[in-house]
Amino acid sequence: MNLLAEPGRSTAETGSALTQCELQAENGLLEIEDACGEFEAATGAAAEADPVRSLWAEIETVEAELAKVEKAARQSEARALVAKGACDTAESEIAALRQPDGKVRWRDRGALKEAQSRLDTSRPGYEQLLAAAVEARRIASAFRRDTEAAIADLSASAPLSRDEIKRRDTAAAQAEIRVRELEQAQFATLNRPWLVADPFRHCGITTLAEATSHSACLVLDTQHRFGPQVMRLANLVAYDGLLKAGRAVRSHGDDDPEIVLVDTDGLHELAEVRRVSRNAGWWAAGLLLARALVELHHEYGETTGVVTPHSVQADATLEALRDMEPGGRPLAEVRYGRALARRRPVDGAGLPAARQQRMAAERRAPVQRGHHPGSASPVCDREPRARPERQARHGIRTSRRTAARQAGTQRPRNKPDHAA
Repeated sequence: MNLLAEPGRSTAETGSALTQCELQAENGLLEIEDACGEFEAATGAAAEADPVRSLWAEIETVEAELAKVEKAARQSEARALVAKGACDTAESEIAALRQPDGKVRWRDRGALKEAQSRLDTSRPGYEQLLAAAVEARRIASAFRRDTEAAIADLSASAPLSRDEIKRRDTAAAQAEIRVRELEQAQFATLNRPWLVADPFRHCGITTLAEATSHSACLVLDTQHRFGPQVMRLANLVAYDGLLKAGRAVRSHGDDDPEIVLVDTDGLHELAEVRRVSRNAGWWAAGLLLARALVELHHEYGETTGVVTPHSVQADATLEALRDMEPGGRPLAEVRYGRALARRRPVDGAGLPAARQQRMAAERRAPVQRGHHPGSASPVCDREPRARPERQARHGIRTSRRTAARQAGTQRPRNKPDHAA
């Protein structure tokens, strides 16, 4: 219990706090279960509205087209109104220059002539814009009547209104937020300092700065296994920039292999794991990715490695690649866990010369082979007997009789003469 307590806390205080924490954790777990049930119900209600969403999306598209037509009609009317303003201004100037008896003073004849010219120039344009505005308004009014009738028909066929769909979506979003908040509260309840205390905390070391400045603490800050990209990721996630590369670590080259992360969220049922037991299963997305990678690299004569977490996935991967094997000959050795499913050409191209010779010998003189469970590649039932030159090379001692039999110089034993 002292290992769980902060320095200065008694065992009784720690036990009481632990009991209270367990009670809070149990209550929090019940609340999370209730919230998850509400979230599932809200999500189900929102999913029931999915068939209706397309109908309302069509209605929104029709409404958007109506809005465009109305906007075009208003713009046409606005242009006609601007032209009318120019004509009205010219007519007002002409009326102001004329006397009550209709005559114009000599000094105002130039201004009158200019205003009349502007009126004559603006009037035809105004009449054209006015006709266009009247036509645009007529078309917009007819389109509005037809659109409103179509919207009414579509709305009548929709079992759920837009407000109801919006309410269900809002309820689902709020239920999800509540689940996340309760999970965070549960984590805060369990993440108590007196529960996660470690030896460093008892020594007064809780931060990286305290660890590096403490005289009795040695910080291991050099790594020799990973490249700069992986080390940068580790620094961002957990090490706060502490890690640095050793001398053997080199920078990433253009020809070096890379790790590509494939997001399978959009594959829906293909991304679901088919469980065959509690700790084993397979998924179709892995089969599709493995086949695509093998086809890509097989065209260039390159070797492809496929690593699967379970033997079931290895068997499924073999079946997915089976039709790529020419002449029915197996091209892959599939293993799971730490084993590597290796796929290479049948003729051994790209392999060492010794390996190519052994493969050619196996094809010329086939032996009886069995099959390893979960593997499509044949494996020998027993290890081949060591040859004399290999025995001599490795210092293997043999009896005189065995050596004579291998050399072919052993004399035959006395046997009865069958001819006699």
